[in-house]
Amino acid sequence: MIFLSRTLSNNLTCYNNEKNISIKPYKKNEVEIVLRGHCGTHVDFPLHFIKDGKTLKDYTADDFIFKNVSITPYPTMEDLPGESDFIILKTDQQRDPLNNIGLDEKTAKFFVEKFSNLQGIGIDSISINGYKDKEEGRKAHKILLNANILIVEDMDLSALSVPVKKLIVAPLQVEYADGVPVTVMAETGYDAIFFDWDGVITDSVNIKTDAFVDMFASYGKDVQERVKSHHLQNGGMSRFEKFKLYYKEFLGIDIDEKKVQELALEFSELVMKKIIAAEYIDGALETIKAEHKKGTKLFVVTGTPTEEMKEIARKKGIYSFFTEFCGSPVKKDEHAANLLKKYNLKPQYCLFIGDALSDYNAAKVNRINFLGIKIPGSQTIFPDGIKIKNRVEIV
Repeated sequence: MIFLSRTLSNNLTCYNNEKNISIKPYKKNEVEIVLRGHCGTHVDFPLHFIKDGKTLKDYTADDFIFKNVSITPYPTMEDLPGESDFIILKTDQQRDPLNNIGLDEKTAKFFVEKFSNLQGIGIDSISINGYKDKEEGRKAHKILLNANILIVEDMDLSALSVPVKKLIVAPLQVEYADGVPVTVMAETGYDAIFFDWDGVITDSVNIKTDAFVDMFASYGKDVQERVKSHHLQNGGMSRFEKFKLYYKEFLGIDIDEKKVQELALEFSELVMKKIIAAEYIDGALETIKAEHKKGTKLFVVTGTPTEEMKEIARKKGIYSFFTEFCGSPVKKDEHAANLLKKYNLKPQYCLFIGDALSDYNAAKVNRINFLGIKIPGSQTIFPDGIKIKNRVEIV
């Protein structure tokens, strides 16, 4: 649980750069607190703009608990789930009462028309009334409040980096008001995490690279270099697919399934012991243990054959931390889709951690959050805007 509301203080300016908060000594350790309704993190009730609109007395405590929360960068919004009951707009703008980002009439209509379950909108801007275009902000207020959509303004989203499973907006209990300060609390985290193995859990990418190169030693250095280059640029591709491609494209030889299986067995014997002995990627083991303790479902989705992957995990002593192991020959995007369906998981509450474009593509196709891992020597180039770390940690 984290707080997503600002701490009230004498230095916290409000809309129009006004000082609407007064906190001063009263007696002994007590303080006298004087507030206006719309200061700090606060909620706008329909009465704020709608005659005879709802106010605090018209809501129950349950009305301030939201369980289908979506987060999107604003104003460049990403695709949002239609079942969202609360949408958080993250501007990441430096808090500026005289230059805040607001909503316009068109955007407000979009929220009302697209999201039939929407009960609230929150933003880290000081108000949805943009200071430099107040008229558009007033129109947006009226549209949202007329649809009985609560507006939470001036949220503090600086600590928010992972999905929100549940949001609680706790209003100050005031007898009559069109808006009141609120304390916002969020339960954050993922329901499930999908891990690639090589380069994400263990530092074993080079082990497989060396094995592929060694297996083509009899065909000369030129072929070996082509094999090495392709393997490094296609980390998530299964060894079965790679052997077929390398023989056909680099040697001009079509091989049957029997030969593919023989090559795969030889490859497995070369790498198995080395992968079991490989060091963990920084942060991987700690993250796996911490998330398992929380009850997060953990999956391994890899290009390594499933049974081989299970054996490696058993030998490393971490088999029991994972819910399922999913390997080749099934592709990663198919595995991810199957796991989402099997465990009734919502993509927005899942994370895929990978070091290859095949991992990113599996996440993208299934609308799963993605974290790219790039350790020294990695040649993967992820698209712009992707979160990238050199260690495994939950973001």
